[in-house]
Amino acid sequence: SFFSVLLPLPVLQFDPKTNDICLFQGVLAGTVRDVVFDVCEDLGIPVHLVAPNRASCATWSCAFITSTSRLVLPIDVISFPTESPPRRHSFTDHSLALQIRDAVLETMHRKSTRIV
Repeated sequence: SFFSVLLPLPVLQFDPKTNDICLFQGVLAGTVRDVVFDVCEDLGIPVHLVAPNRASCATWSCAFITSTSRLVLPIDVISFPTESPPRRHSFTDHSLALQIRDAVLETMHRKSTRIV
């Protein structure tokens, strides 16, 4: 799984800390992540492999997680309970994340091989 945010431009950023092994030690990066990157390229969304700064979450247009089982799952609320005072931010417009999700789903169907 990896966590991604879409900035207003839009620009996709994801947290490489959760993918250090994948990015820097030659382990498979992940099929869904690669498809998300391909879809973003097709949609003209630049991808920056930098950790999003949680202090700037109010500037993010949306956020989502991905995995093989979830594909692309928009995040409604992100919480920072250890901050003083605790903070949370809600995302109300999932339109771009849903567009990415739908394109990822279509790509996965197109590239899948039917077994019996």
